[in-house]
Amino acid sequence: MYGAGYSQPNALGLFATQAAYEHGGSWLDSLLAYLETNLEQTKAFLAKHMKKTSLIEPEGTYLLWIDMRGYVLSDAEIDRRIIERAKLWLDAGHIFGAAGSGFQHINTARPWSVLEKGLTRLTEAFADLEAV
Repeated sequence: MYGAGYSQPNALGLFATQAAYEHGGSWLDSLLAYLETNLEQTKAFLAKHMKKTSLIEPEGTYLLWIDMRGYVLSDAEIDRRIIERAKLWLDAGHIFGAAGSGFQHINTARPWSVLEKGLTRLTEAFADLEAV
């Protein structure tokens, strides 16, 4: 644990780590299946409701990149719609550098009911641009 930047691990953390390695296999399998289901449902949702977006699928994580460039808006305009209309706070791609411009970073590691509500609000915030 010292190599990971922890200089003073506590006893509970040591026991929790040991328990996870020794008995966490089925929990991890369930989690990975749930995350995969959320990914598939998110892909289907966006394909149906936000046709001007595309998705960059994650490689080993639950964080997705949504390409919003099809709406032909500035980063500021995209951010404004997401914050003011959808009432969401996503990670704007441009905060990660120039290559992230036009993208949004979304966390799908949550109950589907919560993720679906957020995606619905995101869809509604851009609905007027879908037909254009």
